[in-house]
Amino acid sequence: MKSKWDDEAKFVKTHLLEMDRCLDLVAERRLELRDMAVLWALMAHASWRTGKIIVTVDKLAERLRMQKPHVVSSITRLRKELLLTKGKDPHNGTPFYLLNPAVASVGPAQTKGRMWQVFKESLE
Repeated sequence: MKSKWDDEAKFVKTHLLEMDRCLDLVAERRLELRDMAVLWALMAHASWRTGKIIVTVDKLAERLRMQKPHVVSSITRLRKELLLTKGKDPHNGTPFYLLNPAVASVGPAQTKGRMWQVFKESLE
């Protein structure tokens, strides 16, 4: 018997118009190709329940076989273009990243609404 939490329910939805905008940012040289690799690696670490990404720069660098400063630079550019933000869990202080819900989201509409709220709060 399959559980409702089987792997096929664990996904991140990417929104095509926003992904096209990301490609425009690469073409305009506001993002680099490696930034897109970091973006995809971040998506691969997103919680399918909350959208929060709990991963270290070291882990991303190791996974992508990139130098840590390059990963940091990519994250900085992604944040500058409002594709990514950083926050802290108010309950336990755990740092996390969150993708802009217009670019990638998880779960039903109510989860996306919560993601928007957390994303906006983290920009303040």
